[in-house]
Amino acid sequence: MLGMGAMMGAVLQAPLAALMALMELTRNPHIILPGMLIITTSSLVTSEAFGKKSLFLTILKSQGLSYQNSPVIQALRRVSVGAIMDRNILRTERFLSREEARKILKSEPKWLVVEGSSGPTGLLPAVDLARYMEDTKAPATDSEEDTTPEQIDLMDIPANRRDIAPVQYQATLEEALNEFDQTSVEALYVQRHVAPMIQRVYGVVLKSDIESYYQYRRS
Repeated sequence: MLGMGAMMGAVLQAPLAALMALMELTRNPHIILPGMLIITTSSLVTSEAFGKKSLFLTILKSQGLSYQNSPVIQALRRVSVGAIMDRNILRTERFLSREEARKILKSEPKWLVVEGSSGPTGLLPAVDLARYMEDTKAPATDSEEDTTPEQIDLMDIPANRRDIAPVQYQATLEEALNEFDQTSVEALYVQRHVAPMIQRVYGVVLKSDIESYYQYRRS
């Protein structure tokens, strides 16, 4: 019943807006009932019989404005990405020496945000770097040196890397989901302006984090 109510609410938004426009143009309250019958009927026929959206909704969509009002969307609009982001991250350059990699792992981050020439370009679990270091370590001998290459390329080693895109700290979960759909990335890094031309990264959000959050709140 809740889903049906949300669907009908979305369908009736355009007719109500059109009805308000008629009221403003005519300033006649007697037009409410016939106008409601005509506009609602025509909108339902357009959407259900021909599968088309009303002109009002089409204009909203072309302007990038959201007209959805389902319980899911309402819940996502009330929460910012800062509330669910994972803060256990460490920003690092793409190329590391063996000693730099050891220092990074010693701080025990969960995620490594790999920097590129124009900002973060990738995300990988720190455990994948640790596994690579372990796999390339030589068998125990008199020397404790390992066989890890002098320079480690974080975008080349075996790892579950994710493409990333930015999202602002103030963005809602709905806006984050839209960003996922528009960019087709696998993760978003949450940033905020702290000074002119300076962005600070506070955490990362996966699409699964948003889905898990909603499922938890609904239960």
